[in-house]
Amino acid sequence: MSHQSGISVSDELAKTFAEAVSGDQVRFIRVSIVNEVLEADGVENVKGNWEEDFDRVQAFLPDKTPTYIFYRLDPGAEVQASAPLPGESPSETSSAASWILLCYVPDGAKIRDKMIYASTRATLKREWGESGLREVVYGTTKEEFSLEGYRLHLKHQKAEAPLTQRERDLAEVKAAETQSASYTPQGTQAKKTYAAGVAFPLSDDAKSALEGLSKTESSGRNNYVSLAIDVKKEEIYLDKATNVSPSDLSKSVPADSPRFTFYTSGAHQDSTERPAVLFIYTCPLGSKIKERMVYSSAKAVVCSVAADEIGLRIVRKLETSDPHDLTADHISNEMGPTEPAQPLLGSKPGFKRPAAPGRRARTPNS
Repeated sequence: MSHQSGISVSDELAKTFAEAVSGDQVRFIRVSIVNEVLEADGVENVKGNWEEDFDRVQAFLPDKTPTYIFYRLDPGAEVQASAPLPGESPSETSSAASWILLCYVPDGAKIRDKMIYASTRATLKREWGESGLREVVYGTTKEEFSLEGYRLHLKHQKAEAPLTQRERDLAEVKAAETQSASYTPQGTQAKKTYAAGVAFPLSDDAKSALEGLSKTESSGRNNYVSLAIDVKKEEIYLDKATNVSPSDLSKSVPADSPRFTFYTSGAHQDSTERPAVLFIYTCPLGSKIKERMVYSSAKAVVCSVAADEIGLRIVRKLETSDPHDLTADHISNEMGPTEPAQPLLGSKPGFKRPAAPGRRARTPNS
């Protein structure tokens, strides 16, 4: 919290402010503390445009004494040094605030003067009316208040603030989810553009393993296919393809990192139709933050490609944070007789979580 110095604005300065704001002749006003009062000790009129006049400011800056400069920008000047207020566009901000406050405090100034000018700034802004100031610019050298110095200040203001790794991850996933939501399968031969962390292409091994699940004959067919994402290679690769019994499924799914698992038990199945496939998305609570976000944003695309491009008959889609939820009884219930499922994108009710131990497993129709 800042402390105010108790120094007030003189009547003459208040009058100068009012005349400058209501007219269009004044380019800038120098304000200094004189005998414990804020006074206007220099007024310069407009000669050229705001850029041409800016370098005149340096001549009004003392070598070792702080001072304030109220500088007028031309109406409609295309200067955007700070973000607009909520609900305002840059053009609205520009027309509503045509003045900036330059606060000059040289390094060689006395400590007492530095403290007094710093604590008086709030009083000065309040007297002027903060809504009438586009921004406040601080500097310790005369060069910072040249036109070149001010442009450098504007460049820094516009520069994107550095992001933390977590913020970069969130931004990446947000863009990924947007791409995922608008993804439309185009056939295995169609050319696609993939966003990092979302619609990564499936490796040839992953596609072959999924195609194997769609065989109507059970001989030589695996019933368990696990896929994982290699973010660095920008690819969804085959983690494992094997045969797993319902009782061993919970032990086969990794418990330390996310996976996309496609599983068919062979039970309750008509041998003349494609196998009924269960799509399981597991994301353990101990997974890395970026892993959890990337897998979450990619699951819809992975399931859609498997159903619409590979041709799997996905009848259920499950999601869990604990592979131990995938009990034999629960899998048996999920793989029971059901209507053929629609692709994940646009389907209802979509993903559902396995029932907690001891509770009856729910189906979309229960």
